[in-house]
Amino acid sequence: MSNSIQDLAVLVKKLFDEYEDMTIEQEIKEGVRLVLARTGEVDEGDYLVELEFATYEEEGDHEEYESIDNGGPSLDSFQHLLESFISNGGTMDERALTSPHSMKLF
Repeated sequence: MSNSIQDLAVLVKKLFDEYEDMTIEQEIKEGVRLVLARTGEVDEGDYLVELEFATYEEEGDHEEYESIDNGGPSLDSFQHLLESFISNGGTMDERALTSPHSMKLF
């Protein structure tokens, strides 16, 4: 595990800055995922990052999203969002953050 939330925030910010369709998701209990997703294009310096609960049915054909928190592209914002991710049941390990785009953390 990373030394600190700040270390993870630097790594996650770099990935979100680079990939416009970046998402990090983790199943926290059966039928519920935490999703951290970027909105905006790569060339947009000012994008939004949303932290949401995604509730889905077993068949996977219907999902409902509940916004938990959001922020912008600043390092402070990423630190806050990662703290919120963890306080809402998520866990983070920088070893899982090695490939771009959608990442599932277990």
